[in-house]
Amino acid sequence: MAGWAQPDPEPPVPSVVHWDGSGWKDVTGALAGLYLDAIVPDGRGGLWATGSDMAAPACSGTVVWHFDGTTWTKERRHHVDQGGRSDGARR
Repeated sequence: MAGWAQPDPEPPVPSVVHWDGSGWKDVTGALAGLYLDAIVPDGRGGLWATGSDMAAPACSGTVVWHFDGTTWTKERRHHVDQGGRSDGARR
C-alpha cells in the first residue's frame, strides 16, 4: 500500500507499507526523497515505483525504483523506441 501526506506548506511525504504475511512493514526507505507518481506490484512479491526527485523535480525527470521484498534499487533509464522495443538497460 502506498500514499502520501502533505502537511501544509511542506511537500508531500510518501509512505509505502508492505504486508509480509504477518503484519504491515514500513518499506518507504529511499522513496522518502521522491514525489511518488505510481507504484505497482511486480507479480513476484516486489514493487515498481516511479516518481521524481524532490531535490530537483524539474531537472530529474522520471526515476524508477524496484523493491524486491527486501531492498529498493534505483533502475537506470533505458530507451524504448517507437515500436515499443527496449534496449534492456537495468541498474
